[in-house]
Amino acid sequence: VDIHGAKLFTVILRDITERKKGEAALEDMALFPQQDTSPVLRVTREGALLYANPAADSLLGQWKCGLGGTVPEFVHRAVTAVLKSGVSQELELNHAGRDLCFVVTPLGGRNYVNLYGSDITERKWLQEMFRQLNAELEQRVARRTAEVRESEARYRSLVTATSQLIWTTNAQGEVVEDIPSWRAFTGQSYHEVKGWGWASALHSDDLEPTRNVWQCSIATHTLYETEYRLRRHDGEYRYFAVR
Repeated sequence: VDIHGAKLFTVILRDITERKKGEAALEDMALFPQQDTSPVLRVTREGALLYANPAADSLLGQWKCGLGGTVPEFVHRAVTAVLKSGVSQELELNHAGRDLCFVVTPLGGRNYVNLYGSDITERKWLQEMFRQLNAELEQRVARRTAEVRESEARYRSLVTATSQLIWTTNAQGEVVEDIPSWRAFTGQSYHEVKGWGWASALHSDDLEPTRNVWQCSIATHTLYETEYRLRRHDGEYRYFAVR
């Protein structure tokens, strides 16, 4: 501006800090795929390779595909499916003895997708290890279950066939399962035997000592061993050694 022969200049300062920060952020984002140690690709709907970072060079060498070339058919199918659905999906493949997983990601209406790769070899190894361990555990459980069932079957056969009286109680001395050999000897019914009902077949003089020995055995975790007289179905008392 010329005022009275003097030239004046107007200088306007505008704060562009935020713009600069934004530009720097965009530059960082642009550099990110280049610096990423995992492969990053961009592929069109037609299967053409638009971009690949340096980490993808080895993979592209295997595919014999360069920029502008066509990716393998299985990759093209994944790209087409993602563009159609608009939803990301994973694509797993093996390269140079390593397992890779690509997240195929649509980009908001554009005619191409980005593929972000990562090495999942260790994860797959752990999954396989846990699968094998789980299978082995299931086999062990199945074998143990079969052994227990076989043992129970042998026990029940013994209870049914033996001339001795073999039976099972809980920790309180109560009968919780049917004992055919006992019922056959005493003539009691199952309802008369269950719980502490079995003790009604003992001689009255032996009942209290038998209870005391049982309670002592449970309290001290020692072998239960005693003798008592048991009333047979014909009314005769027979002496039994019990353990």
